[in-house]
Formats: sequence, structure tokens, C-alpha cells
Amino acid sequence: MSGLRIQRRLLAVFLVLLACVLLPTALLLDVWVGSDLREVVRADLTRDTVALASELDRAPPANLPDWAAHLGFANGYRVTVIAPGGEVLADSDVRSEELGRVENHRERPEVISALAGQLGSNVRRSATVGKQMMYVAAPVGSPPHAVLRLALPLDQVAKTVGKAHAAVFVSGLFAFVLAYLLGSALSRWWSRPVIAVTQATRAMIQGDFTSPLPEPEDDELGDLLIALDTLRKQLAGQIEALSQEGLKLRAVLDGMTEGVALVQSHTITAANLAFTKLLGLEGTAEGRTLLEVARLPSLADAVEQAMRDRTEASSEAQVGGRSIMIHAHPLGVVSARQAVVVLIDMTETRRLERLRRDFVANASHELRTPVAAIVGVAETLAAGAADDPVARASFVEILLRHSERLSRLTADLLDIARLEGGYRPRTEKVPLNAVVEAVASSLRPRAEARQIQLTIHLPEQLAVTAERPAAEQILTNLVDNAIKYTAEGRSVTVSARPRGTFVELVVEDTGQGIPAEHLPRLFERFYRVDNARSRELGGTGLGLAIVKHLVLANGGEIRVESTVGQGSRFLVLLPRASL
Repeated sequence: MSGLRIQRRLLAVFLVLLACVLLPTALLLDVWVGSDLREVVRADLTRDTVALASELDRAPPANLPDWAAHLGFANGYRVTVIAPGGEVLADSDVRSEELGRVENHRERPEVISALAGQLGSNVRRSATVGKQMMYVAAPVGSPPHAVLRLALPLDQVAKTVGKAHAAVFVSGLFAFVLAYLLGSALSRWWSRPVIAVTQATRAMIQGDFTSPLPEPEDDELGDLLIALDTLRKQLAGQIEALSQEGLKLRAVLDGMTEGVALVQSHTITAANLAFTKLLGLEGTAEGRTLLEVARLPSLADAVEQAMRDRTEASSEAQVGGRSIMIHAHPLGVVSARQAVVVLIDMTETRRLERLRRDFVANASHELRTPVAAIVGVAETLAAGAADDPVARASFVEILLRHSERLSRLTADLLDIARLEGGYRPRTEKVPLNAVVEAVASSLRPRAEARQIQLTIHLPEQLAVTAERPAAEQILTNLVDNAIKYTAEGRSVTVSARPRGTFVELVVEDTGQGIPAEHLPRLFERFYRVDNARSRELGGTGLGLAIVKHLVLANGGEIRVESTVGQGSRFLVLLPRASL
């Protein structure tokens, strides 16, 4: 708030002034009062040291450590007697048995002066007692045969100076409180209208256009308040309109299947849900760079080309198994370096195109053989072979065989087109025994012709929910395939059993089996394990694809198990119906 800033400025001025007064005062107190007190202590200590040194020289005590301890206790001094070599002979603060461990004092400044026949003094921290001490040393005798040193802690001096400092700081604290109160009062008085305007303006920045304003007065600030109130009403209306338009635009973008993003200098500033979904992102794409959201050089290159050349740029990329078409459109002026990126999922389109190409190629290939045979035979007959009864019979048999193959292929193609064009089965309750018996009856002559035993194992009263013609076609195709690919003299078995809410129908042969690498593609259109053998047996390559479509459309599942050299098992699950 501006008022708080004014208050801080006023306080800063007062505090700087107070500091300019208090700091020199505190320093002068330390220099003047402290120095004077220390000089008084030094003078008293010098007088006592000289007197005691004379007494010690005139009448040495019998027990020097006891004498030092008694003086120290009686006068509050630390009394130390030092030999000319620096050894401590007695110390009031050290027991006599520990004197040998006290370090040599010969290098102490005051001791050096005393050994030279002069008074010596020094102020320092004592390593023995851990306090700031004033030391005064005097020679004992002339020439000195010992040094007497008295020491006094400067605690009292520090306390006296500290009290003076405390008085100064208390006065400073009082001045600080006064400055704070005065500054606060002045800032509130000077900035109250400004604070109200600032609060209202900040509320407008955050989208709140209802913050109260003070009543305008007849002055320049009142004119400002009136203008501000008018401005915020206009802004509120415009922002509401823009917000509604933004919500509509966001709803439109999020409802699109195409991914749309606005990019500025390779950073995504806005993106819809489809954009993040197509790129497989977790979280939002906004605020991230193109290389962060997808390691697609083609995407970054297309955006860069659109921003640089001011033309639409397109490319295609693979993202997580999807084919994504990328379109980048320049936006705004060149210096803005903005572009709109549109991602279109082409996976299904490309798959359908590939299926269409494969279907056309495979269908053409399958149709070419019977058509070429029929045309060849017709041309041969037209050239005169029709007049030869033996040749005519052979060619007619060829015509019939290839016509039947062409008819079967056409029928299967029509079935595939019907199933892929939105086939919806009309399900009913289908007794399985009736369907299996009907299929077995129609195919048993073919099995018997090849000495193949067709065996049926079905429990009684078993039914499925499916379209009856679809169930018959599923079973016919599977049993027909089993007979085709089973060697003469072997067997084909059809069985069924309930599996929960489904019925499992199994068609098992004892043929040559299918290698494992072919199993995943076995239900694809026109896919053959052995092309030559399949065509020789009259297969179109569409039977299993039709079976899979029918099973899935009727709510079931199909899978295959096979062992090379032993045979194959096709297992179909269809919804179970109660009889």
C-alpha cells in the first residue's frame, strides 16, 4: 500500500536521524566514561601494588601462597608473585599444588617492565580466570628478586558503561516508538484517499469491479475518483463480454477432434484437449516448448517454416503408433513469431486406405485366375475345340470349376462388404444341436468322399443367442476348412460345452497344423498359410475373416490353437441362451 510505503519512508528518516545521534553518543560514552573509570582503577591498583611490593621486600612472609591468597580474599585483587625467571611463585586464584602447571609469565608485558625496575600495566583477557583484567606489576627489591602483580577484573567498569549505554538505548527506543506513531498518523492522514483508490485499482486488476470508492469531493482527487468509477464500469462490461466469447471459443476448441494450439516462438501459449491427447501428454501443454511436449522435429520444422516464410506448412509424423498430419499457419506480423498448429489424426484414414489398396490388390489377384481360365477356355472353344466332343467335355468341366470358384469368391466378397458396412445381426435363441446337425449333414458327403470321419459331441439342451444364418455360416466355414486341410483317413470333431454365460464351440481337425508365426494373421482377409495348397483346394482366403466378423458381431470371441503335425482347434465363444 502507498500509505505503508510513506510510513516506512518517514520511519526510515527518523531512524537514520536517531542512529546518527545515538551511535556517536554510545561511542563517546565508551571512550570518555570507560577511559576515565579505567584510569581510576589503574591509579588505585598502582598505589596498592607499590605498597605491597615494598612490604614484601621488607618482610617476606613464611608461606608466600597463603600470603597471596589472604590478600586476594581481603581486597578482592588477584595477587601474583613471579620469580625473575617467569615462574609463578604464588597466585591468589591458583592453589599452591597447581602452581607448577601455570605457564611462564616472563613474556607478559607488565612483567617485562617490572623486571626492568619499572612499574608495568596492561589490560587483557585472562586465560586463567576467563575475564577482562587490568594488570599492574611492580619490582620487589632493587635489583628485582621478584615481581608482585595485582590484577582487578574490569566487570564493574563494563557494568557502569553498560548502564550508560542502556540509558541511551532506552531513550532511542522511546524516540523510535514516537517516530513510529508520528509516521503512522501522518501517513494515514496524507494517504487515506490514495489507499482507497489503490485498493480499488488492484481489485480491478484481479477482476473485482465492486470494491468501494470514497465519496468524491470537490477537488482534483474527486475528479480522479469519478473518472476511475466510470472506467471500471466500462471495463467490467467489456471483460464480461470477452469472457463469454472466450468460453464459447474454448468450448468449440475442446469439442474438436483435431488438436489446435497457438505457438509463439516455439512456446505453446494455448492448446485444446485434443492437442494434448494426440501427442500423448500428461498434464497441460500450455507454457511448454514444442520439443518438451513431443520429440518431433517435423512439428518444430513446420512451425518454424510457417513463421519464417509466412506460408502454410504441412508434414506428417508418427506419434505412439498414430499417423498425425501437422498443419502450421502463420499468425500476426512477422515480428510476432506466432503460428496456429492443427493436428489431425490420420491413423484410421491411413488404415482404411491401406485396407482398400490391399483389398483391391488381393481381390484383383484372386479374380484374375478364374477369369483368365474362363476366357482362355472360351477362346479355345470358339477357335474350334467345341467340335471335339472329348475336348469339349474337358473344357466345360474347367469352365464349371472356375465358374464355381468365381461364384464363391464373389459371394465371399459380398459377405465381407456386408459385414464391414454396418452389419447388425438379428439375434434369437438358436438350439445348437439343430445347427450342428444341419451343417454336418451338408458337409458329411464331402468328408466321406475323402474317408474323413466327422464326429459330433454335443450336450443336450444347449443354445446360443445369435443370428441363426450367422451361426450356420460360422460352423460351415470352420468345418469345411477342417475337412479341406485334414488328410484322408483322419477325423474332424465338433464339440461344445457351457462356459459361464457363454457356450464354447470347438472345431478340431487332425491335419498338418499351422506354424505359430502365422496364427496372429490367420483371420486377415486373403491371408493364406500356403497359397498354392489353398488355391488348389478352392479356398478364397476370406472364409476365416468372415467367421471372425460374424463371431464379433454376435457378441462372441474366436481363437485358434495349433500344433504342427498334429492339427488345429478353432474355439468360438457365443452368448449362452437358456432353453
